[in-house]
Formats: sequence, C-alpha cells, structure tokens
Amino acid sequence: MKLRRLLLPPLLAALSGIALSYGAMNPARADSPSVSYELAMPRPADHVFTVALKIRGLARNETVLQMPIWIPGYYANAQYGRNILRFEAHDASGRALAFRQQGQSTRIIDTAGISSLTASYDLYANRPADVGTQLAMQRAEINGAGAYMYLKNQDGYPAPGSVSLTIHRPRGWDMVSGLLAMRTGDDVYTAPSYDVLADCPTELAPHFEKSDFSVNGILYHLSVDGAGTYDMKALTSVAKSVVASEVKMMGRPGYKEYWAMFETVDLGGMEHLNSSISGLPAFGWEKTRSRDDADWDTHPMNAFALVLAHEHFHSWNVKRIRPAVLGPFRYDQEVHTRRLDVAEGLTEYYTYVHALRSGYASPAGAWSLFAGDLKTEETTVGRRLLSLGDLSWNTWWPNDDPWIPANDYYDGAAIMGLMLDLKIRHDTQGRHSLDDVLRYLFHDWEAKAVDQFRSTGGTYGDDEMPNIITKATGDAEAGTLFHRWWDTVELPDWNTYLSYAGLRLIKRPPKSGEADLGAQWEEIGVPQGVGYKPKPIADTTWGQPTLTPDQVMIDRVKPDGPAAKAGLQQFDVIVSVAGLAATQESLPGILAAHKAGERVAVSLMRENRLINTVVTLGQATVPKNSIEERKDATVEQRRLRADFEAGRPFGAPEPR
Repeated sequence: MKLRRLLLPPLLAALSGIALSYGAMNPARADSPSVSYELAMPRPADHVFTVALKIRGLARNETVLQMPIWIPGYYANAQYGRNILRFEAHDASGRALAFRQQGQSTRIIDTAGISSLTASYDLYANRPADVGTQLAMQRAEINGAGAYMYLKNQDGYPAPGSVSLTIHRPRGWDMVSGLLAMRTGDDVYTAPSYDVLADCPTELAPHFEKSDFSVNGILYHLSVDGAGTYDMKALTSVAKSVVASEVKMMGRPGYKEYWAMFETVDLGGMEHLNSSISGLPAFGWEKTRSRDDADWDTHPMNAFALVLAHEHFHSWNVKRIRPAVLGPFRYDQEVHTRRLDVAEGLTEYYTYVHALRSGYASPAGAWSLFAGDLKTEETTVGRRLLSLGDLSWNTWWPNDDPWIPANDYYDGAAIMGLMLDLKIRHDTQGRHSLDDVLRYLFHDWEAKAVDQFRSTGGTYGDDEMPNIITKATGDAEAGTLFHRWWDTVELPDWNTYLSYAGLRLIKRPPKSGEADLGAQWEEIGVPQGVGYKPKPIADTTWGQPTLTPDQVMIDRVKPDGPAAKAGLQQFDVIVSVAGLAATQESLPGILAAHKAGERVAVSLMRENRLINTVVTLGQATVPKNSIEERKDATVEQRRLRADFEAGRPFGAPEPR
C-alpha cells in the first residue's frame, strides 16, 4: 500500500501455514462446510449494505463467525465488526438461533444438531477511515475483509474451500473488480478461498471511464470513477509502459487478468491479488510536465504513474513474494513482521526504477527521487533510534511522534535497495542484480502454486533475506549488508556505492540569508471517501478562520530554532505567514520571499484558538541533496549505470 502522501501511507498480514480442516473441537463430527454470500444495497442513501451468509454441511456444536479486524495491505487494528448494525441467524426451517457476541467482531452461534444456517447482518458503510468499504447514492466500494464475516475454524483461520458471492446491484450500475475473472453466473462470483474473495475489492457506479490494453497477451482494465480533466488515452499509454516494464523484469505476472481502478479522491493506493484501487487527482492536468521532475506532488500524472507502478509491483512483492506470516491470513489478530521494509520498501524502490525503465521519467528525474529518500534517511531523527525492521514491526501501533515516523520503511528501504543493487552489480561484474532476488522468490512461488492466487512458495522469514540474497546472486557480502542496513541504525557511506555507477551525492548548502522557520510541517488532510466534501476543520462559531485540507500542521519544531523561540508547538496549524495564507503549496514560496533575520507575523490555530505571534526567521542549514554523474566515471562504471537503467541482465535464476 502506498498511503502517500495513500498507497499509503500506507500499504496486512497473517500467520503462515495452510488452514487446517475443522475437527479439533469435535473430532467425531468433523465437517466440510460450504459457504456462500449475498450482498445487496437496497438503501444507498442510508449507507447500509445487507449481507446474507449461508453455510451448509455443518457438524459443530458452536459456529464462530468472525469479522476481520484488519485488511491485508492496511496494517491497522480497525475492528470492522463495529460496522455491523443488526445480526441474526436462522436454521434451514427459519427458526432463530441463539448466539452471543464476543468483542466487537465475533458472533458465536449455537448449532448443536444443526447442519446449515443463514446469518444476515446490516453493514454501515460511511466511515471515512474504513479503507475501501463505502456506499452512497451514486457509487459503492466494497473491500471484502471489511464487509464479509467468515466461518472461523478452531485454528483461527477461515474455513478452507471455495466461497461464492452474489451481488445484487442497483439497476443500471456498472461494476469493476478482480472478481470478474471468477464469474460463474449472472452476478455470481466463485473464489477458491475466503482469502481470495477478501482480496478482490469491487467498485459499483452508474458510469466509469474505462480503457483496456494488453501486455504479453494479458488483458489489463483501467477504470476511473469521477469527473476530472484527465485524459484516458494519456493515462492508458503511461499505464501500459509502466506495467510492461515491470512484467519484463519479473518475466511473467502471477495473475491471468488485472484491474487498475482509480477514483478522483485523495485516496493513495492499495494493492490486491489481481487488482488495485488508487486515488487520482481530478484537476491540474493542464500543467506542463517535465520528465526531469518525477516527484509525486509536482504533476497529477506523476501521482498516477508512481502509484500505479507501486501498487502493480505489489502483485508480485507482498501478494506472491511475501513474509511468511502474510498468508494464509489470521484476520482476528495483529500480525507483526520485521520485513515490511522488503514488502513495501523494495516495492517503493522498484516504483522509482520502473518510472525510469519505462521511459516515464528521465535518469535525472529518477535520481532526484532517490536523493529525496536519501535526505529522509539522514534527517529523520527516528532513524537514529530505530532500524527499518523496527519500524516495520511497530507499524501496527499508532504513533503521533514525527521524530519516529511509522512508515519510514518505505523511503528508507527504497534508498537502501538502491545501495544494495549497486553493490551486487559491482561485486558480480554485472552478472547479477537485486532483480534476481525478486525473480528467485517468484520462481519459487510459481513452482509451488496451487492456482494463480495461492502458493506455499515465495515466502521468507524475518531473518532469511541475507541467505536468499546469497543464493540468488552468489554475493554473500551483499547478504551481510542487508542485515546491517535493515536491522541496525547504521547508514551506508552513500558515495562508496554510488561510485560503482559513476555517480556521487552532492550536498549544496543553503545560500546565505535563506530563511528558515525552524519547523517541519505537513498538510492537515482529511479522511476522504464516498461522498466526501471539504468542510471546516475548526469551529467557526466564534469567528475563527475556516481551515482547509491543504493547510499545514507543524509536526516537528526544531529545538531552540526560530519557531520554538516564538512559542510555536507541534500540532499547531499555520493559518498565515506575513499576512499570506499558508498552504502546502504556498508556504515555501512565502519563506523564499524573506531573508534570515526578518521578523514576520504568524497566525496559527491551537486547540481551536487563534493565536498571533511574530517569528524571527533563522538561517536555513539543511543542504539540498542531488545525485549526479561523476566527471571521472570509468567506462565500467558507466556501463554498470546503463545496465541498471535498462534493467540488464534479464536473467531469471531458478531457486536452488
């Protein structure tokens, strides 16, 4: 998932092992139940889905139905059972069955002597923080893990076996979903397991903008829900080039068909088995885009290209190549792993790589992305305290301390991925690369695949990556460096590894007089989903200014810096500086118009109070990083960089 800025961020997990057949609770009456669902939306204006869950072939005294507490791809304990408004269960004759509720998400039904039951519930779907399950008058979005209770076995996993879903959609509404690859009847879809059903989200609306394209004989469906000034032809061209670059590297996709779904809301992105759902800027497309400037925020097409590259690469890295605890899934508990830095961080690395290899970004544009992540590693205080693996493990726990960002394993592991890739290429004289490690694991997944969605292969434990790197590339030193860079707070000597590609890191100090506020900030933002409309963040009853999502909140105040001396605090919202409205876009320009030592008026909101103060601006001290070509680069170094930029070598080593 990329919660950027979505995806996201973000960007899920479960304990390893194949779900066992029920029987431990009552060995004499082991059952093999069949499960089917019906989903309807008779009252879209009320934001309520109705769900019926039918189970046949039961032989257990108590039947446990569980609503997931989290969604694969979004590592947060959300207790989706809180959205159940009404629950009831009946046997085949229509007799009500007694049940008891356990916590927010579990129902335990008395089924002694019962071989079948139908459970039904109403699901409220208008909580903006609920990822991917929303219902409104003109659209619906369903994320299976947030919508469908599952039959829970004694081992805690969903009962094995295929599950079917019938969707009763409003007349005239269209549908986009990875479930369309599993259609078995009119609006009936049969998935090989609950895990697959839960990982195939669905969008419904009266109209979608659609476009299809093919890569190596595989059909791709691109859809956009929502009005905007985007051009579907241009989106399709970029999408095809990015997908083709990633498929070329990995050799083959794991799926047989793919859906890339976009919405014109500030959604970010989220990966799934044969699909993804992402946000798409509605406006700003008229701006001129430069291939040398690939930053996420500078042009809408950049946001589209990078989030698609990220989420689509996840169809390999985390959906099929994954930490061992990330499938099959335990949806009833938090599942921790130190290797989200591989699942998310290396996916971020290949996001930038394929922006380059696809031709979307120039080399200068790609190196600027890496330079930005390198700066994050050097300046984030939390990285002096916690390793990438620590941050991965802790991602489940809410964290409002900007010194220790919860998802820095995205940016940090991306720049570490670059260093490791250059190390492998250098040590093996260009015969191997980090690409080989991903291909090695994917081949293992393919060799052990049950179908296009499920396999016992492609997994790794928290401590196995050094050994896997050595097996895939023959570079034991690179395996050792993985442990040092991912599981300690040690940072590489950047220029040692950049020099292998004839590159170097340049740090340009700020100009004399360049003003600095002495604080870091980020957009306020607001949760956005179906039916979202901008609204005030602050109460305006007593004349306070109305705050909008593009205004900024301070997330770090530099000790003894200008902001701290003026009394500014973490979580203050900056309303204006020097009389000008302060937003994410305007604030850098406002500061650039002033010099160090100048006094500027600052208005801010704190706990719903308007505060006016004066800040004496300081001298900026943080250098600007860039990655540039060395003038003394050798022929071998230039060749290594050219091979990296082109994706050579294209070998795909088999697991040994």
